[in-house]
Amino acid sequence: MGPVLRGVLLTALAVAVGIGVLSSISRIHATTNPTAAVTASSTTTTVPAPTTTTTLATHPPASVRVLVANGTTTKGSAGKLAAKLNSDGYDTLSPTDTSSPANASAVYYAPGYQGDADAVASASGLTSSAVQPLSSSVPVTVGSAEVVVIIGPDIAASV
Repeated sequence: MGPVLRGVLLTALAVAVGIGVLSSISRIHATTNPTAAVTASSTTTTVPAPTTTTTLATHPPASVRVLVANGTTTKGSAGKLAAKLNSDGYDTLSPTDTSSPANASAVYYAPGYQGDADAVASASGLTSSAVQPLSSSVPVTVGSAEVVVIIGPDIAASV
């Protein structure tokens, strides 16, 4: 059973137990206090629907191969970011340059690595809006990387 399904089931179980407890408290209170029975019968209790948060699975950083590519003319930015990610525990590949200039930074991920890409984006100073699936339009040879960071002009000076 995956962690998302387990979380949904635990949330549903918690809501069911909560409703059961509230229901039994109402019955006990109604039995011991006849005035409360009249009030309880005319009162409607609304239980808010549980909110769910999807947390994407991640792998241990040391098992995630990350390629950092510089898409700008700022020299050394790919090496600096690769060194930072390596110190964060990621298995960084040799930094490189993109085959064409990047308009903005992006983090690409292979199937099953979206959670890792979100974590790498955050560690790189990017938001999850910069994260997207790997495609043939990535301006670098991906090789064995599961996550690819393209440095654009928006973060080149800050890495």
